[in-house]
Amino acid sequence: MVTLTDTQHRILAALSRPVSGGDRYATPATNQEIADEVYLSVDAVKAHLRTLYGKFGIEDLAQNQKRARLVELAIEGGYLARAAVEEAPTAHNPLQWLNDKFHAYIEDRRREPRGDVLTELAQAKYEDGSTPDIDDVMNLSTFLFAAGTETTTKLVSSAMRVMAENP
Repeated sequence: MVTLTDTQHRILAALSRPVSGGDRYATPATNQEIADEVYLSVDAVKAHLRTLYGKFGIEDLAQNQKRARLVELAIEGGYLARAAVEEAPTAHNPLQWLNDKFHAYIEDRRREPRGDVLTELAQAKYEDGSTPDIDDVMNLSTFLFAAGTETTTKLVSSAMRVMAENP
């Protein structure tokens, strides 16, 4: 029996989901569909699939046969409970988690202001003097956080490249 990580189980379930309708000849999920479902990059999905091909001993098959054979072996070997293949993906949603966190932070900042940017956003007013709904502020906060994270990541990676190219 092949030992699989939690991520490998999730990838197998996502790969196999199109087959769950009972059509053994359905095309397995694409790398992008898997990535969207399990919240990984397409490159990470490809790396996990290569590992799975090796674990299941199918790395020598033609590329167009590997995915279908992997699904077949996973289902036949009992690696996927039928329910796990059939249920809709609901496991972990990082964006929802982030929204929930910002919602709680904004409520807290409206009750107990602090000297930070989130308090400024939480207590902002429209031009007419009305207070925005918490969900509106939450959506803006989540967007700013994500944009800031991406900007920081690009800045740090660019700095690392410059330092590597000019030691």
